[in-house]
Amino acid sequence: MKTKKKNKHQNLWEFIRYNLAGGIQFGWQYLFFFILGPGAANLTLSDTAFTIGSSYVIYFILDKQWVFADNGKRKTSGELLRFGALMLTNLLMNIFVLNWLNGLGILPYLSQLIISLFLTGWNYVWMKFWVFPKVAR
Repeated sequence: MKTKKKNKHQNLWEFIRYNLAGGIQFGWQYLFFFILGPGAANLTLSDTAFTIGSSYVIYFILDKQWVFADNGKRKTSGELLRFGALMLTNLLMNIFVLNWLNGLGILPYLSQLIISLFLTGWNYVWMKFWVFPKVAR
């Protein structure tokens, strides 16, 4: 009985760490926009690529070393490929769903909130069981 309770608590703390890592990634992007100041409205492609790319590096490191660190020893190259594939899928889903919801007349801010809530759960499951799966010790 204690093992089930312990696993529930471990999963809860893992999910909290996962959300904190995502918040740090999100905060990094907004910090970069804040640093740019008034020019943030006119970001170049290289500015955007740097901001998103560096935030994904931070997110990957936090997930690997902090959120899912107790899942055993894994090969980083495979994790990077799976992480990249998941982030690309997220980007495409985000674009598609935002356009679809906006087409239905839902405000962009609300659309972004809806897709963000969905992607939080979606990403947690895929990160836990595919990108950073548990391995035998």
